[in-house]
Amino acid sequence: MKVIFRGIREVDAIRWGDSFKVIQQNGNYVYTYCEAKLLQKLGYTQKQLIGKTLFDVLPMHKAIEKQEFYSKIWSGQTLEYEIELEGKLHLVVVRPIYNKGIVEEAIGICFDLNHKKRLQTLSGSLGKLIVKQGTDFLFISCNEIVFLERKNRKTHIYTREKEYIVNESLANLMKSLNASFILSHRSFIINVKKIEVIKQTGQSYEVHFKSMMKRARISKNNLELLPNLPN
Repeated sequence: MKVIFRGIREVDAIRWGDSFKVIQQNGNYVYTYCEAKLLQKLGYTQKQLIGKTLFDVLPMHKAIEKQEFYSKIWSGQTLEYEIELEGKLHLVVVRPIYNKGIVEEAIGICFDLNHKKRLQTLSGSLGKLIVKQGTDFLFISCNEIVFLERKNRKTHIYTREKEYIVNESLANLMKSLNASFILSHRSFIINVKKIEVIKQTGQSYEVHFKSMMKRARISKNNLELLPNLPN
């Protein structure tokens, strides 16, 4: 699962997830902050976690793994992992915070993947469409999506290289997509930035995309949703 963590301000952490902070001190990584709700989910108190190193709170083998994890954060990487808390799947995304070009601390945000509204907000902030496929969560870059089609009670998400099939309705997915997407037809959502040509076919219009054989449709009434379209 690939995630690009960007556009999430620290002050928005409460709205999107539960945050925590870690600093590097004498070669160790030390917890300096953790929201009360996350502490409760983890089963710790402030006294048990804050000011403690990884080796103070985790079994040795886990602490060694996390030590390697945070060393990558301090090298400038943004990383993520999944964890089950209170019987629910969560995604934890951790990124470095810089001060004068040097990593000063790491901030992590823990997202409940079972919460649809948070998932939609997270989708927008990451620039990715997050959808469930079976027991997996797909993180699909919105920039790569060409169009979506609803058929046979499934939604097909097309990029130039892949096709994903999910259960989520077009109406629900539309809430998580950015302004580049329009509901062009009752069965299609299209990325207007990917359109090469639109051809009229009877009362409807066929949408062609560059370097793709598959096509979408747009109704006559929805043509006005396209930006800068001449009369």
